[in-house]
Amino acid sequence: MTLINDRWLRRLNQSPKARLRMFCLPYAGSGTAQYRPWARLLPTDIELYAVCLPGREERINERPGERLVPLVDTLAQALQPLLDRPFVLYGHSLGGILGFELAHTLRRTVGIEPARLIISGRGAPESRPAPAIGHLPDDQFVAALTQRYGGIPQAVLNEPELMALFLPALRADLRMLESYDYQAREPLSCPITAVGGTQDRMVPPEAIHGWRPHTKGELATHFLDGAHFFIQSHQGRFIELLSAELRRTSESAGP
Repeated sequence: MTLINDRWLRRLNQSPKARLRMFCLPYAGSGTAQYRPWARLLPTDIELYAVCLPGREERINERPGERLVPLVDTLAQALQPLLDRPFVLYGHSLGGILGFELAHTLRRTVGIEPARLIISGRGAPESRPAPAIGHLPDDQFVAALTQRYGGIPQAVLNEPELMALFLPALRADLRMLESYDYQAREPLSCPITAVGGTQDRMVPPEAIHGWRPHTKGELATHFLDGAHFFIQSHQGRFIELLSAELRRTSESAGP
């Protein structure tokens, strides 16, 4: 594992002959750890990178960002040296919106789009947002998050010191989502894959299908068993699906 490009990107595997690079964006409160196992599970011709945001892991002492546009602009600059071969952007939940905005920013600033945008656990950007909770006191904030997503590990909930480290980035990410202001633009040309969980109360099927107007290319929609974090609870099935999408993207991208 190597941290590169001014701390923003961690390379999770070494694949000099990779046909595709995949950049994985974090969901709210997360870092790069979620994606480490994927390096041995995905096709060997994929060079895998995970985005490391301020306020977590090696960057725990940095102030986490609360505004999406400046964050995406900086990410686009960090990625530019690695855009010399076809690439895929992937994100779950908040990461899906980051990936979508990053694709538009790269198209606008350097004239390059991903070979595919893959989004899980997130409806189309104009989907109606959930009620804001980022302003709540810690105990109410954690209770609301647990009820909504069920995504805070019990080991973290049981350790006040861990919670004190975890909450600032999580709260900042929720505020980023809550202040997100979707702006209509020309649809992307690249294909989009959108994946939902059959028991995800936050992202109904119609929100997944809502990605259709956002690409001039193919929209591939899939639904897997599980609630919001089906990428963890049903990781094996998700990796199978993700691998298949990456293989056909690699084939269409050419030699």
